[in-house]
Amino acid sequence: GQCSEICGVNHSFMPIMIEVVLFDFFKMS
Repeated sequence: GQCSEICGVNHSFMPIMIEVVLFDFFKMS
């Protein structure tokens, strides 16, 4: 899914940033 694609590409790059972005995304949803 989209989350897997985003995490797969960026998780190794900056996992903390991704976690914050996803947290804000779900909180706003």
